[in-house]
Amino acid sequence: MGTFRALPAGDPVGLSVTAFASPAMYDSGHSLKGRTVRLSGFVTHGDGDTGT
Repeated sequence: MGTFRALPAGDPVGLSVTAFASPAMYDSGHSLKGRTVRLSGFVTHGDGDTGT
């Protein structure tokens, strides 16, 4: 488990999917607890079956 710095002040706090994923997975959500976040990222359309 890593150490994650506190999120910036304000609600919602804007995070990229990458910035959200690490603390969500490896910090058991402690640095996200009680916070409202707005995620930004991207979606792509794949060709055919991607297996996911």
